[in-house]
Amino acid sequence: MKTIKWLVPVLLVYLYLFLDRIEARKDARIEQAAEQRAKTIHRVNTLILLTFVALLVLIVLTSWFFKHHRFQFVHETGLTLFYGLLIGFVFRYTSIGVIQSQTIDVVPKNGVPVSEPPDYLRLEVSSSSATHVQFHYELIEGFFGDKKKQEEHHLEQKAVFSPEIFFNMLLPPVIFNAGYSLKKRNFFRNIGSILAFVFLGTTISSLVTAMLMFVFCKLFLLSFSFKELFFFGAILSATDPVTVLAVFQEVQVEPNLFALIFGESALNDAVAIVLSRYSEFLLVNDKSQKLRLCEKSKRMTLEF
Repeated sequence: MKTIKWLVPVLLVYLYLFLDRIEARKDARIEQAAEQRAKTIHRVNTLILLTFVALLVLIVLTSWFFKHHRFQFVHETGLTLFYGLLIGFVFRYTSIGVIQSQTIDVVPKNGVPVSEPPDYLRLEVSSSSATHVQFHYELIEGFFGDKKKQEEHHLEQKAVFSPEIFFNMLLPPVIFNAGYSLKKRNFFRNIGSILAFVFLGTTISSLVTAMLMFVFCKLFLLSFSFKELFFFGAILSATDPVTVLAVFQEVQVEPNLFALIFGESALNDAVAIVLSRYSEFLLVNDKSQKLRLCEKSKRMTLEF
């Protein structure tokens, strides 16, 4: 009898610990799901990066093979375009890089109206117990206000990176290499013509492209405004003639011609960015947003 009285409290303690462990496992499932999600994203990003590095190695090896055997019918830039189209076709019509996601419609607390996209979102997930786990989501440029189809979202997720990475990490080494290897004598000898092409040429190209697209939209009854088409023209006017410069460098064309095209391609990006910012300012209807974009455009113009 004494043994039974001694065993009852022990069994109750074991039962309490067992139930508490079950609750802890249920609470840990939320953290495990978050960790699994992070691992999946890391795995997909690694696969995409490996694909791009392998593509770069393949382009270098193929270009070396063609140069070694003096095969002059296909240039290395043409190979780059072909391999890029091939990888794009694989990304478009396969499931590589697709992350199965869950979308939840978020409603502001207490019915507070939201006029601008917030910088952070805090979402509380209820567990089986009375505790709440909070997740913080940061706003990424280009992924808010989207009304795209689910397939387009998946295609965007496969091989995309933030514009901040491009402007702050990838573009500066390219510009530094271009300036470091520049022949200063030919460049500054033609600086007047280069600046004329940069400022006047890029602006005229943007306007002409916008007007041609505006006529095209009127003919085919497409609902695009001239402001949107001007933004499109500014983007197209910033394309760099990489293929032409590579061919010019191999055939060793007249130095002044190379300096004109190279100088214009190296400097037109700044003008195109200012024009696109200005068109973005024209597209905004809210006066307060217009003022902010106007200040940004002024600062960017002064920087360039």
